[in-house]
Amino acid sequence: MYQTLTDFILAWNQTHKHFTFTTQISPVIEKPVSVEIRYPAVKYQDFLNCITWEKLCDLVEAKSRGTMYLSTSEALFERGIIEAKLASQDHNFRETQIMGILKWLADDFFPQDR
Repeated sequence: MYQTLTDFILAWNQTHKHFTFTTQISPVIEKPVSVEIRYPAVKYQDFLNCITWEKLCDLVEAKSRGTMYLSTSEALFERGIIEAKLASQDHNFRETQIMGILKWLADDFFPQDR
């Protein structure tokens, strides 16, 4: 069964209160155009720094095949806010790929045991 990005986010947020997602859908093209991520910055404060931010930006761009870009500043990253822009009109764009990246961010890049 096909799961949309919106369905994935709703299901994720119901079971993961420490790391949540929201998405914005373009009403004209009916595709997602951005995702916002929120997490408790205090929990990750020893992990968050400029080097980590640059690494994260590069990894997200590579994993998404150039269809997801982090657009927030390092200062917001350090405060528990990440905004990602989605190139949903790009021929490489796949919602399933974006879902995989979001899951990777929450489970692997920001592991819960930190």
